[in-house]
Amino acid sequence: MTILVGIRCKDGVVIGADSSVTFGADQFHRTIEQFTDKKIEIIGDQVIVAGTGAVGHQQRFCSVVDKVFKTNDVFGKMSALEIACHLANKGVSDFASTHSPVKQYAALVAYRSNDRKINLCEFTLDGFQPEMKELKGLWWASLGSGQAIVDPFLALLSKVFWYDGAPSLKGGIFTASWALDHACELNTGGIQPPIRIATLQADRLDKGKIRARMLSDD
Repeated sequence: MTILVGIRCKDGVVIGADSSVTFGADQFHRTIEQFTDKKIEIIGDQVIVAGTGAVGHQQRFCSVVDKVFKTNDVFGKMSALEIACHLANKGVSDFASTHSPVKQYAALVAYRSNDRKINLCEFTLDGFQPEMKELKGLWWASLGSGQAIVDPFLALLSKVFWYDGAPSLKGGIFTASWALDHACELNTGGIQPPIRIATLQADRLDKGKIRARMLSDD
């Protein structure tokens, strides 16, 4: 059970998650619940990957993204959508190699494309199709079992605070942390604190570079 929140900001991307992982045969026959800090992975200090679904799928997709990141500077040569389609193709191919159904995993990925913009892409549970988040319109996404709780809450926050477009990075952190706290308080089981939040933004010392980092508890 999981809740992920991704926010495309004016000056970066925020991705957050709860810390609960459940074990069992399926969603109706869970055995135990433990805590993990592996729902969000940072790759090469420049890419953020957060996943919901089977832990094995998250491990495999992170490995796919890592290989792409290390191959021929793909993230510096392709457009945002081209990168998203490339990652979807590689991910689906990897899952298919062991006859694993695609509709068991979804992900949020933050990265920079060849136009030097920082992007947020949702890879949907329905076929792992890439969906880019824009600064105008739908600039946020939530995934996981807590989506029914978080989507209306994010819609309310966006209407009240960010009615003219995406927030700044600080506003995105505020929005993501509040939405995750809300989900942890109201969930019916399997979504638990502590919440984890990662950001991708221009490096403060070198504006030509980007940096992904996990925020501290404070």
